[in-house]
Amino acid sequence: VRSQGGVVRAPRLTPLAPTGTAPVRGPWLVTGGTGALGMRFAAWLAARGAEGLVLASRTPLADADPRRATLAALPCPVHVAAVDVADEGALRALLAEHPVDSVLHAAGITTPQPLDALDPATVAATLAGKRAGAEVLDRVLADRPLHAFVLVGSIAAVWGSRDRTAYAAANGWLEGLARRRRSRGVPGQCLHFGPWGGGGMVDDQRAAALASAGLALHAPRSAQPPVGALLDGPVAPVVVRADCDRRARALDGSGRQRILDGLTAPAVPMAAPAPTAG
Repeated sequence: VRSQGGVVRAPRLTPLAPTGTAPVRGPWLVTGGTGALGMRFAAWLAARGAEGLVLASRTPLADADPRRATLAALPCPVHVAAVDVADEGALRALLAEHPVDSVLHAAGITTPQPLDALDPATVAATLAGKRAGAEVLDRVLADRPLHAFVLVGSIAAVWGSRDRTAYAAANGWLEGLARRRRSRGVPGQCLHFGPWGGGGMVDDQRAAALASAGLALHAPRSAQPPVGALLDGPVAPVVVRADCDRRARALDGSGRQRILDGLTAPAVPMAAPAPTAG
C-alpha cells in the first residue's frame, strides 16, 4: 500500500502475455547457485546460450557431491565458488577473476514465523541473503555494463504470507531495488515466483496448505520456459500457478481483497474504502 499525491494506492494483478524470447548471452553470475532453485536456473541459462556460469553459494561443494557431476554436464564452463554474496570484498575478488555480463540473484533463506512471533535475529537472517546480497551486487556492479540484473522474488511479497512475513518483506525490498535500478537507466528486474516443488523451501505439509489456498507448485522445469520471454518485460512480473477464484476466497478471509480483481469476477461489489490516515 502506497500513498501518492494524497491518494492511497494498492497493486492489482493483470494478465500478461509475453511475446518473443530475450537472448541469453555472455557469462552469468548466479547467487545461491548450488541451491535447488539456483541449480535449476543455471541449467536453464546454460541450455539457452549462456557462455559461462559463475555459481556463488555460502556453502562449498564437497568433491564427492553429486551436484558437481550435474554441473559438469552443462553445455558451458561452470565455476563454483564458496562466496557469501553479502561479503563485498569476497564478491569483488570473485568477479575480478571471473567477470560476468549478467546476474541472477537466487540466494535466500526463510524461517516460518508469523508476524506476532517475529524476532530480530530471524528478521536479520532472512534479510541478509536477499537484501544484503542484492545491495552488494548493485554496488559492486554499478560501473559495469550488464545485459541483465535479475532478482528472484516471491509471491509472498505480492499478496503477503501468514507465516513468512520476514521473507515477504525481503522480497518486497528486491522489487524496490529493481525499480530503483530501472529509474537509473540500468537493467533491473524482480521475477516473483509462486512456490516450487522438487526440493527447496516447500515440504509436503506446506504444499498441502498451499493447495487448499489455491496455489499449485511449479514443477522443477515448468516455470522456466516463460523466463526468456520475461527478461525484457515489466519490472516485476509474477509467475504463479493459481486457481484465482479459490485464491481470492482464501485472501478474503479477513475482508475483501482487491489484488486479484483483474483476474476474477467479484460476486459482490465492494464499496469505496474508508480514508486511511497516519
